[in-house]
Amino acid sequence: MYMKKFIVKSIQEGWEKIYSELGENAIIIETKEKDGKLQIIAALPEKKPTYQQKFDNPRITDDVFKRRYIPIIGGIATGKTTTIAKVASILKFSLNRNIAIASFDYYKIGGFDNLKKFAEIMQIPFYPIKNEKDIIAYRESFENYEHIIFDSPGNLPKLPETEKLLKFITKAENTETILILSLDKKESIIKRELSYFSKFNISHVILTKLDELEDKSQAMSIFNMLDIPVSYVCNGLDVPGDILKADEVFNAFEVKAL
Repeated sequence: MYMKKFIVKSIQEGWEKIYSELGENAIIIETKEKDGKLQIIAALPEKKPTYQQKFDNPRITDDVFKRRYIPIIGGIATGKTTTIAKVASILKFSLNRNIAIASFDYYKIGGFDNLKKFAEIMQIPFYPIKNEKDIIAYRESFENYEHIIFDSPGNLPKLPETEKLLKFITKAENTETILILSLDKKESIIKRELSYFSKFNISHVILTKLDELEDKSQAMSIFNMLDIPVSYVCNGLDVPGDILKADEVFNAFEVKAL
């Protein structure tokens, strides 16, 4: 999918520009008013790059969801719960995989409940985990699934026992660990999270909250500072809709010639 942003005075002017540049098959993805003008993101079903990229390409991967255990980790307020629901939806409905969800996030109020509701809606088995005994108890059940997605608490640095269990899981041979990073955080915070979570043998990154950036091109600086492959970018709260493959996101930005 090719996407482009237009800044116009009215929706009529927007449609005229969209049809002129992208053709009548284009659709509007998002509209937002800012400083008295409309920002419109329009899209075509097929990629149509019309500019020379001037930025350093970040590492992109689509080699994902190949291993049984999928711990999803990240800091506080990164959108882990919604992202887990999106990943689960991709695995179950798009890839037709037999999956389960397990959660270590019982420390915050409602930590289990929100994700459990998603799991119930999608008819996915849900396993709450409080300690090592729970993992041992569920071990035979886990053998029935192609993938088990593990949720984790955002305040993991303050939970040494849970941190120890997750480190053990992420070091296992059949594990694919996903780090969630929120694009609306300062780069200094993202760097600090990268430093801490590097101990968990990260396989790839999912970036979230693209929709909360006023200037979405700011996401490029985050892409370019990463040395871990990026697989997906989340751009809203809709499950399962608001998640894009990372390579598609490049075409959402109009890169001006330097």
